[in-house]
Amino acid sequence: MLAAATLAAGCAYRSLPGFTYAPPAFALSRPGAPGRIVLLGTVHAGLSRFYPLPESIEQAFDAARRLIVEIDTDGRATEIRAAATARALLPAGATLATVLRPETLRALRRTLHQQPWTLRELQRLQPWALALLLPDADDQRFGADPRDGVELHLIRRARARGLPIVEMETAEAQVAAFAGGPLDEQDAALALRLAHRDAQSRTYVRIVDAWRRGDLAELAALKDFAYPPEGALAALRTRLFADRDDAMADALAGALDEPGPGMALVGALHLAGPDALQQALTRRGIDVQRLAEALRPG
Repeated sequence: MLAAATLAAGCAYRSLPGFTYAPPAFALSRPGAPGRIVLLGTVHAGLSRFYPLPESIEQAFDAARRLIVEIDTDGRATEIRAAATARALLPAGATLATVLRPETLRALRRTLHQQPWTLRELQRLQPWALALLLPDADDQRFGADPRDGVELHLIRRARARGLPIVEMETAEAQVAAFAGGPLDEQDAALALRLAHRDAQSRTYVRIVDAWRRGDLAELAALKDFAYPPEGALAALRTRLFADRDDAMADALAGALDEPGPGMALVGALHLAGPDALQQALTRRGIDVQRLAEALRPG
């Protein structure tokens, strides 16, 4: 209830008395490398009350000579849509009714029972694409919007400053991580998504609350909840995190060879759990130190 009240409040988080606002952030450096980077964990769909960000984060952004992101979601929107569209449809003659397990199809019909036309419109979609289209109930309840996401907020500010925006991934690579699994994996991912919605799991509230406190243990638990490390979704988790983290760690290692300060943004779940990005960075000889920030006592 307290977390929900915090989300529902209209004022900026920095103005809320008695609350810690310290999203997970790390200072990256490497012996002999001329650069330094502040790595910030982000929430992709945000709320206007996230801003301004904590003072240390705002200062790091102001000092940065470049902004390093997974992908420029603003500038690459057309490419991202094209990459997703190219992989989104089932083979000719197949529909969700013919490829989903009966129990998953029943759960989907329950979810969309008041919108039967929506199911008809989406019946040719691959299950992975449908899972991404289903909004979290909390997202809708609290008005979460990608336009208020931390990445897009800082990308647009960087562009207004004329700051270089360095991308660590391509649109195709991001889409392939979600779309690269067989149908039984996609079925399992959709079934889990539907189960979470049916149970009103309040995932968005929990993620935002853990993110704003910088609680990596809670974020790790939420990562396991959304992407179980064992079972039918283990390969999906590897593609979404460990594989991509290796590529992003290589990119960040290269960025440290550039002189001066930079800021890097990755989704907060990349920084949680035993498969966190920090592990991949450490394996490359990068020093990873938590960036301390607590504007309000918790």
